Amino acid sequence: MCGEPGADRKQLPDAVGSDRRPRSGAAAQCHNWQWSIPLRHVVNRSPRLRRERKSMSVEVSDNPDRQRFEVRLDGEIVGFAAYQKTDELVVFTHTEVDSNLEGRGIGGQLVRAALDHIREQGLAVLPICPFVQAWMARHPDYADLDYRSPASKVTD
Repeated sequence: MCGEPGADRKQLPDAVGSDRRPRSGAAAQCHNWQWSIPLRHVVNRSPRLRRERKSMSVEVSDNPDRQRFEVRLDGEIVGFAAYQKTDELVVFTHTEVDSNLEGRGIGGQLVRAALDHIREQGLAVLPICPFVQAWMARHPDYADLDYRSPASKVTD
C-alpha cells in the first residue's frame, strides 16, 4: 500500500517522466507518485493530439474595431494579439491564447498571420508584447518589420 516504499508504483518510460515524488504533503506519503513533469507536456506529445492538431481549422483575422488580431479554432475565438496602430507602425501590446491550447503553435500562427498582414500594408512593427518580441527574434525573416531595427545603409 501507500506506506510501503515502491508498493503499487507504476514504472513509466523514461521519455514520459521520472518517478520523483513531492517532498511534502499527502502526496509525499504515498509512494505511487508517477511523474513530476506537468501533464500538458506529456499530453501535447501524444500521437492522438498530433493528429487532432492537423485537423484543427485555424483562422486569423484583423478586427480593427477592437484593435486586435483574433485567432479562431473551428470558428471559436481562442486568442488575440492586441495592437495600437499609427500611420507608420503597429504596436503590439498584448497577446493571449486560451491556456488549454498552449503548446499547439496557435500563438505562433496568430503572430505570423498578423505580421504578414502588416507587411502587406507596408507598416513597421513595435513589439512591446514579450511573446511577439520573442517570436520575431526566433524568426529573422521578419526582422525587417521591427521598427527598432536600423535601416540598411548598404549601397552599390
